[in-house]
Amino acid sequence: MSGLNIPLQIVHLQAVPKTHTQKVQRLYRQALRLSADWYWERAQWREKALIIREHFEANRHVQNPKEQEALLEVTEMLLAKYHHPQPFKYASAPGGTKWERNIPFPEEVSVVFVIGWGRLLTSHLPSHSCSTTLFPTTTPLNELSLT
Repeated sequence: MSGLNIPLQIVHLQAVPKTHTQKVQRLYRQALRLSADWYWERAQWREKALIIREHFEANRHVQNPKEQEALLEVTEMLLAKYHHPQPFKYASAPGGTKWERNIPFPEEVSVVFVIGWGRLLTSHLPSHSCSTTLFPTTTPLNELSLT
């Protein structure tokens, strides 16, 4: 690799300004997600989704940038006003009911005790010893066999 002299360039990430279409699409998705938080039955949510679509379609052909910005601000204010206090989250997603849940290990899994700075002592526990404590607290570190 001594023959490769590749100059390293530092790339500065800048926030790319969003186009009007991207802003509208994101607001539309936020409105649909918000309605799904309030109406969890599919039939009720579908009715509200059609109403939301009608509101967005009614303003589709507005060409004046000042009117467009005013519509975006009104929509953002409505989304903030109707924000659900407990929005839907998938169970395994961050903040969900199963997020980082501690599941007990099966008996067949070998248990690894971390001792000191990176030294490992592995032991395979037989099924009859699982009722005892897994982390010995009375044995001094110098009495444990690491081989």
